[in-house]
Amino acid sequence: MLVKYILKRVLLMVLTLFLVVTATFFLMQVMPGTPFNNPKLSPDQVHALMITYGLDKPLWQQYLIYLGHAFTGNFGTSFTYMNQPVSMMIAQRLPVSAQLGVEAMIIAIVFGVLFGVLSARYRNTWVDGLLSVISTFAFSVPSFVVGTLLLLLFGYTLNVLPVTGWDGFGASTSVMPAIALSLASMAQVTAFVRSEMIESLSSDYILLARAKGLSSSEVLWKHALRNSLIPMLTLIGPMTAALLTGSVLIETIFSIPGIGQQFVQSIPSKDFPVIMGTTIVYAAMLMVMILVTDIITAFVDPRVRLD
Repeated sequence: MLVKYILKRVLLMVLTLFLVVTATFFLMQVMPGTPFNNPKLSPDQVHALMITYGLDKPLWQQYLIYLGHAFTGNFGTSFTYMNQPVSMMIAQRLPVSAQLGVEAMIIAIVFGVLFGVLSARYRNTWVDGLLSVISTFAFSVPSFVVGTLLLLLFGYTLNVLPVTGWDGFGASTSVMPAIALSLASMAQVTAFVRSEMIESLSSDYILLARAKGLSSSEVLWKHALRNSLIPMLTLIGPMTAALLTGSVLIETIFSIPGIGQQFVQSIPSKDFPVIMGTTIVYAAMLMVMILVTDIITAFVDPRVRLD
């Protein structure tokens, strides 16, 4: 059953990627202007570039050629960076975006679970109210606004953290961007854990645990929390993909050399291969993470059936 389920999901992923490639390709064609709008280029030079990149061919032919190459991992050559394969450019920058996304996910899960447990434990008290206000703020304010505020406060005003650059996972340069990127997901985890914990704390097995003489801490952390975390696995896949794709503006604000920054830079220059390649990679990551999450959930929770 598991193999059949995975094969079905993989086929669905291939179909979805086909639709993503098709939609992205034709949307690129309706963008105004051309990639070669440098006034220093003569008409003959522009024509030569069009031939070099295969843009002189009919649109349907360009589409079929790109479609065949895209599903082999060949996203073409960048218009802006001469002779630079897009797949290589993405491969060089993807680890940076992945490190930032993982760091933001760790912050979101750790503090989200902690705040969710505290909100459920002290339900309808000032602690619950304060954490609700913090969660609402974190979820409502866009990450790029939070990033800008952190930059102004800790980077320029207090001058305690570097404002740009990237020195790797856990370095001082990653603190502000990781926090800014994690807040919305942290609020989501907080609300989810709070809801699950409140339901767990009122269930029969918790009453039984208390009747056995277990302390409040044991009941809270060993029983209620454990059962509340299993449903949270369904959040991990979409949340991970959201953190990776949501890093576009954060990477730009903090000058982090990830694929998000590369994506933003490719739009004004109309570097179609980079835009399309990055979009396809983002879509593939989202689908893979959702599939992995579904499979892990099925193994962890026997109540889930892959059918």
